[in-house]
Amino acid sequence: MRHKLLITVITLGYLLFLPFMSLAATPGCCIFKAQCEDMPESWTSTDQLKCASKGGDFQKKNCSDIATCQKAGTDKATAPLSAPVLEAPLPGLTLSSNVPIVEESGAKYYEIPWIAEFIGALYKFGMTAVGVLAVIMIMVGGFIWLTAGGNQENIGTAKGYITGAIIGLIIALGSYTVLKIVNPALVNLKPIKILYVAYEPLDITPGNETSEPIATSSVDQASIATTYGVCDSVKLAKVDFPTSNGYLMINEKVADSLRQVAAKINASGLGGYKLINGGTFNCRPNVNNPKKMSLHSYGLAIDFNPSTNPNKKPKPAGVCPHDLPDAVMNAFKSTAGWRWGGDFKSVCDAMHFEYIGQ
Repeated sequence: MRHKLLITVITLGYLLFLPFMSLAATPGCCIFKAQCEDMPESWTSTDQLKCASKGGDFQKKNCSDIATCQKAGTDKATAPLSAPVLEAPLPGLTLSSNVPIVEESGAKYYEIPWIAEFIGALYKFGMTAVGVLAVIMIMVGGFIWLTAGGNQENIGTAKGYITGAIIGLIIALGSYTVLKIVNPALVNLKPIKILYVAYEPLDITPGNETSEPIATSSVDQASIATTYGVCDSVKLAKVDFPTSNGYLMINEKVADSLRQVAAKINASGLGGYKLINGGTFNCRPNVNNPKKMSLHSYGLAIDFNPSTNPNKKPKPAGVCPHDLPDAVMNAFKSTAGWRWGGDFKSVCDAMHFEYIGQ
């Protein structure tokens, strides 16, 4: 009975005598917001987006400006992947620093060997642990036998320890053969293939929902993010407006202009008519051109009654159909800096109003 228990203990020790491991990704390219927060204090949200669009390494120790960031991401196809770092080192494990890109049937793949290397090192570490445990148990059994003084019960206990340790060691050492018989793939660990997705930089130049040039704007497109902020750096203001909820959240720098629009609508005598707020500030790409950031990301765009004024592509012949009151249309069009999405050339975006500067 005792030797059976000992066999079980030694076999389970293969799994139980292992440290708990977890992988922590090595900081690399500026792709995630949480990583971008570690940029130099002088960097604005615009700089962060530029860094993310170029896939550059933003770390303070080796990236001091946007040019460095952009240079780091000029050729994403050849950029190496960083090997993961173990929070608890595994003896005998050295992860490959090179991850090759292979081509099969016209498609490119990353061959990532780290999981196979980790499992192989884990098996070797486990076998070493089992061997050490078995030797200790044999030594314990031998000591009990030497000190038994002819006591058959103690001798039997010692034999049980020694026999169990040897059987457990044989089972552990024979596990490789067993796995190979069951399925050779269990011992022939191969790299994991992950489809390589071609890198394409994101153009964050502000654009409207149709990506038509903002030709009438006095605000230079390259500096609009610096002027108004973008995403996290946008400061919003609450403006009372004849909507179902009674207000709109807009970029604080155009709040007064929107109050002028609201005053014109209220003075027009619409009565109890309330617009449905379909969205104002929203950090997202352009709907019709994902390579550009929508003006919603800058808090400069508003959508009204979206369910009855959908974005239609291509634009129907004639006037863009909509159900918005003339008072609303006139109020926006007569206020400097605002334009209506129904006047776009390529699509009919009747729900959309945006501020493009005077």
